[in-house]
Amino acid sequence: GYMTTFARFRFSTVQGLSFTGQAPDGEVEDYEVEIGPAYKWLQEPDLSNMGMDVNATMPNLLADDFRCTTTGPLTKITVWGSWFKDHIPWHEDPSDVIFTLSIHEDIPADQSPTGYSMPGNTIWIHTFYQGDFTTEVEASGLLEGWYDPALPLFDPSGDTVCWKYTFDLQQLSEPFIQTGTPDEPVIYWLDVQAQPLDQDPECMFGWKTSQQHFNDDAVWTVGTEPYNDSDWNELHYPAGHPLEGQSVDLAFSIEGLEDGFILVDLKAFLEGPFNGTTMSNDLNDAGLIPVDQPYDMDATAKWYYTGSETVFGVPSDATDWILVELRDASSASTAYGSTMIAQKAAFILNNGSIVATDGSSMLKFYVNFVNNAYVVLWHRNHLGVLSNAPMNQPWPGVYTYDFTTGAGQAYNNGQKDLGGGIYGMFGGDGNPDELIDNNDKAAWKLEAGTAGYLQNDYNLDTQVDNKDKNDIWVPNETTGTQVPN
Repeated sequence: GYMTTFARFRFSTVQGLSFTGQAPDGEVEDYEVEIGPAYKWLQEPDLSNMGMDVNATMPNLLADDFRCTTTGPLTKITVWGSWFKDHIPWHEDPSDVIFTLSIHEDIPADQSPTGYSMPGNTIWIHTFYQGDFTTEVEASGLLEGWYDPALPLFDPSGDTVCWKYTFDLQQLSEPFIQTGTPDEPVIYWLDVQAQPLDQDPECMFGWKTSQQHFNDDAVWTVGTEPYNDSDWNELHYPAGHPLEGQSVDLAFSIEGLEDGFILVDLKAFLEGPFNGTTMSNDLNDAGLIPVDQPYDMDATAKWYYTGSETVFGVPSDATDWILVELRDASSASTAYGSTMIAQKAAFILNNGSIVATDGSSMLKFYVNFVNNAYVVLWHRNHLGVLSNAPMNQPWPGVYTYDFTTGAGQAYNNGQKDLGGGIYGMFGGDGNPDELIDNNDKAAWKLEAGTAGYLQNDYNLDTQVDNKDKNDIWVPNETTGTQVPN
């Protein structure tokens, strides 16, 4: 439900003010705000005398469409409805009913054999038993109609109580992942069918109408789930109703994770600039780290990436750019390149933290994992690493992983012992094919004696010289990445 509270804004030239206390200048303003559920879609129940309940009791099956503009898992579905003549199951328990909810693809009107839009293939379905959902009274003292389109039958005095049924999808092993975006929204259909455990023929559940209309009409059919046939009928207000002939939409809400994103907190070290406890900032101190991400400079590299990350200024504690890749796989050994679901260029700081381009925030990805959450780190002249285990999830929507604490933190022990129980990514891959060999030595020779932000500056000290070859390339020769192709 909703609650009312206040948000306080303090304006002052002084930074870091607390919520209370003195300030030498500025002002304080309090605003009343209302906090409620993070609805992704809401069609509120019509609780006026125009409201009506449409029989959704098996074998009747009803469906209505909704638009998705964010990618992410659905967390909650709410359906509003009433019982014919207020005959709840056994006259005592409104939760003594089985609900089957399903989500379908959309068949647009111009592609539908009926000439109006309707549900297509089933893409998610779940049956909810008593105890799998919550029930509460939304409103009472109503006077609303009841409609069974299959008969057809309209009763203007159908019920007086509106019930709210809430289905928590976060408890499911396979919640539905919606995939729309603001620029490319996706239309889905929600199907609802009720099966009261009370076999009395007058014990029937109806899905409540809504005055909030979207797209085409809701639809109905006679059948059982999963239903993938095309024998759908449009829903209109019936003869005898004040809105006779007008479109019917149904009352429900969809909730999901806020904005459909996850946050990722990572730590790793690069062998080249590592000094025993942290990494050097030589490239940064010299002003050589580019403001545009550099992973688009070699189309033959496994890390080739054309993202548009750019900054006005490089964070003062940044050692270099790094490329973060997420893979959705059942195991590390099957986390092939084809399982990649997102990439993002980021900064690796001298303490090993990998942060967003603002220099401090965790990385934000608009993705969801179906299997397990693995992460790959790529660097322009160090060997890539894959997490040996799925990232940790200390709380919903936040993932963490620290590569530095052991060789086994990387798949197949694919990183180097830097001493003191600290591990990091192998340096020396100047010819970025993820194998340290004579091709890298040849590439180093071409840049030897030069300075700048260079591919063969393996220790990232701004110079391509013998330190890069002797201290990094020579010990690592013949080493290759363990990241699966």
